[in-house]
Amino acid sequence: MEYKILNDMMKLTRWALPVIGKFPRNYRYSLGLKIENQLYLLIDRINSSIAKTYIASELNAISNDLNSLRLYVRLAEEMKLFQGQQHYAFIQQIDELGRQVGGMIKAVEKTKDNKPKV
Repeated sequence: MEYKILNDMMKLTRWALPVIGKFPRNYRYSLGLKIENQLYLLIDRINSSIAKTYIASELNAISNDLNSLRLYVRLAEEMKLFQGQQHYAFIQQIDELGRQVGGMIKAVEKTKDNKPKV
């Protein structure tokens, strides 16, 4: 079964890896590696969350990881490691994933609120 959020995360990772590969060597193996690891962690968490049918704590962890990734990308931009509009494209894709996760969190919380209390 195909899941949009997982497909979007894979698409972001496929796009980001060559961009990170062009960072100067002294940043590629520090900040670049941190960004890569965060991308891989997000793929793992999203996949795990799908298997567990979207548990709120898993979705909140994904949201926190997206915020960390956003900070690393911001740092890379401040250090002028991106060319042209790459930073904006990266942030837009992260924001889209964040909106998807936020919607999923709201849906999980809504179903939790609608359960009868015993």
